Amino acid sequence: MILMYHKVDLISPTRWWVSAATFAKQMDALKGREVVYLADYDPRSDRQCVITFDDAYENIHRHALPILRERSLPFEVFINGDFLGRWNHADRVEPLTRYCGLEQVDELAAHGARIQWHTISHPNLTALDATDVDCEISIPEIFGFGFRNRT
Repeated sequence: MILMYHKVDLISPTRWWVSAATFAKQMDALKGREVVYLADYDPRSDRQCVITFDDAYENIHRHALPILRERSLPFEVFINGDFLGRWNHADRVEPLTRYCGLEQVDELAAHGARIQWHTISHPNLTALDATDVDCEISIPEIFGFGFRNRT
């Protein structure tokens, strides 16, 4: 089982959000399962589980991290290079929220997250030519990834 979350906050205004209280209950429900990183996941196992966060929103750092850290659960965070530290203005149907900055991503990594690259700008890859796709999926040197994946 792979669980995917976008936003964890005090309230859940749309289907892309889960309240911190509900998230904590869901993490407690994983007792008895083996929570692993994606690299260790065996999809044939009915006991394994992976916790993932898509797009690295700041509220993951604020509300999900304490819950995950308290339970010593490993998790994956997918970042978009151009979005780090910015607001989600392009997502017009969602409430305004900020993406994690590099310092927050570093702290997530220090407390159990494996940081994954989720493209530079989150485009529709099927609409790009091969050169543009290569640019989107290549991790720019500026990120260095020295802070990532300390576990």
